[in-house]
Amino acid sequence: MIQSTIQLGPARVHLLELGPLLADLAGWLQLPRAEWPPDAAPFLERPIAVPAQAALIELPGALVLVDACDPRSIAESEYALPGQPLAPDLHAQLAGLGLAPEQVGHVVLTHMHFDHYSGVVRDVGGRPAPAFPRARHYVGRADWQARRAQLADPASPEARALAPIERAGLLELVDGERDLGGGVSVLPAPGETPGHQIVRLRAGGQALYCLGDLYHHPIEVARPEWGVSWADPAATRASRDRLVAAALAEGALLSAGHIAGFGRLRRVGAGVRWDVA
Repeated sequence: MIQSTIQLGPARVHLLELGPLLADLAGWLQLPRAEWPPDAAPFLERPIAVPAQAALIELPGALVLVDACDPRSIAESEYALPGQPLAPDLHAQLAGLGLAPEQVGHVVLTHMHFDHYSGVVRDVGGRPAPAFPRARHYVGRADWQARRAQLADPASPEARALAPIERAGLLELVDGERDLGGGVSVLPAPGETPGHQIVRLRAGGQALYCLGDLYHHPIEVARPEWGVSWADPAATRASRDRLVAAALAEGALLSAGHIAGFGRLRRVGAGVRWDVA
């Protein structure tokens, strides 16, 4: 479902929701109840639904997709909401915008978690094939190396989705920054995973950052020391600090994989908060 669209000069950015995930934030953050501040308690006392989003950057003559989730992978996971109808897949949502998958020239995977990569393939004759057959696919090299064991197992989700991309010659492993042209850049932001990366768009005198899982919920923005149990705390904090400094300096718009809609950071005392844009 196309959740929202925003214009930056000649670029349009669409947020595509691929289905809700059931998020146990207290468990993810490993926060004992005694440490819950009152303003965060409503989000921690029980699992909540959060979106799984992709961002589509539509430039004159070019399309860049940031993350790609197959809604079926959510429905088949432990994070599925009971009775939740299946969201339209990426092909259907592109069609709703009058666009074709063959027009996508770049697919940036912020990291190798299933809700960010599972939609890069589609079943064709019972076999997975690239869903965006003309696109270069960008994965952080450190993530690829960290998942070598899973990638070597043909039955794993990683191999099922990403091996066809590699075999088709569409995979590029990224170290550091990568300029994709048209004002779009891939930037390293490790922490969630070793090769986690974000995307920056500069267009029309404005900036927008697609953050992947740099944050999972606005409560982490207000409390940057909070982080999910599987992430590297020091790397996450350093990546967040770099993003905050850049976003405040540029007055940037933001999107995140699991925070609905677009936002901006606002300085509050010595800290920051996420405001809906």
